[in-house]
Amino acid sequence: MDNETSAELEQIRAQLDRIEGFLQHLGARPAQDADEPMTTEQAMAYLGYTEKTGFLKAVKRYGVPRIKINKRRVVFQRASLEAWRADRTIRPARGRSHR
Repeated sequence: MDNETSAELEQIRAQLDRIEGFLQHLGARPAQDADEPMTTEQAMAYLGYTEKTGFLKAVKRYGVPRIKINKRRVVFQRASLEAWRADRTIRPARGRSHR
């Protein structure tokens, strides 16, 4: 490898290390099983949110499926999130051209 490629790879490794550290700081870890409840941080990552406030507003506004354990604890199920996301996916009508 040349020096330029090595430097680029090192930058990518450093970025991945920072991202991993940030996710660990949040306590996010991948759900082990499709049936295993997901934390708020895991659901945020799964749906592509990076800010908790925006995610919590979307949960209320758009009816993101969740299970309320008690006043302060909410969990999410992967299958429910997948179904919710599939229902919200917009697909173009067949036979129509885009203008």
